Amino acid sequence: MSKIPILQPNHSYTFRSYFEMSFEPEDILAEFGYSLKRSSLNLQKSTIELDRLANLKSRMEESFALELIAIDAWTDSQEANLQGAVMFLQGIFGNFVY
Repeated sequence: MSKIPILQPNHSYTFRSYFEMSFEPEDILAEFGYSLKRSSLNLQKSTIELDRLANLKSRMEESFALELIAIDAWTDSQEANLQGAVMFLQGIFGNFVY
């Protein structure tokens, strides 16, 4: 039995189009020959002393955990996590641009 393709030939897709699809992310990525691996990031550590870092980490983990419990759809969870993280960081650091 052959698999029905997710992407239509001769159709243009925007970045948002992929989030609006009703397919699992793993299936969409498979169309391009990629796979999905979910894991935590281990970023470089700063030498700057941050006196409220433990509190910040705890609040972020709690915030993300609550969002994940309340959101069912993959698309909504991705948008909410990003929006929640940006709003959370703006509340702490104000608006910032790199």
